[in-house]
Amino acid sequence: MNSLKPENKEIEIKLTLSSFTDYLKLIGFVGKADKKVRQLNIFYDTASGQISKLGYALRLRIESDRGIVTLKSTTIQKGKAAVRNEIEESITLETAKEVQQNSDLLSLQIAPILYLLSQSKGLHNLKPIVQFENERIKKEIDLHDSLYVFEIDKTEYSEGRIDYELEIELSDIDKIDDAESDLQKLFKVLEIEFIVQKKSKLERALEIAGHI
Repeated sequence: MNSLKPENKEIEIKLTLSSFTDYLKLIGFVGKADKKVRQLNIFYDTASGQISKLGYALRLRIESDRGIVTLKSTTIQKGKAAVRNEIEESITLETAKEVQQNSDLLSLQIAPILYLLSQSKGLHNLKPIVQFENERIKKEIDLHDSLYVFEIDKTEYSEGRIDYELEIELSDIDKIDDAESDLQKLFKVLEIEFIVQKKSKLERALEIAGHI
């Protein structure tokens, strides 16, 4: 069933920043952010885990000025990059907060929900399964004549755990090797260990909450 349209492919290199010190090193390197945003991420499923069994994850993200609903497929590792298909659509902040209060995501007439319902017509009674907050700093960086958008995350999970990481989204699978090389060179200069994060934030949140 896991067959979201290939043109909606997300290709990301996720690198763990294993300490607050490494996080500060990278923040210092990028300088003034192009954008800084606070995100509340809430994942939904049924009590029996129907969405997960279909191979998908359904997320409502709430930012200061909007909501975003995203349906993601299972991640496939391609070298150092995580590749998955996704369908995403923005909603108003008011609608996002209403959904947060009543968990009625399935009533929204938007692409990720319509696609999900087309894959499982008996889907109903969604509930939040896990949530976490993320502070994201975005900055466009030129590395060796290639432009990358750095997304530096400070993620606060339950039980007081905080993770730091860098995400780089790529437009094409063919760019993975060059991006990996550029990032390795940068991390060597900054004296940050190059560690690929192979678990999604959702997987880590579920582990911390004791659901895995």
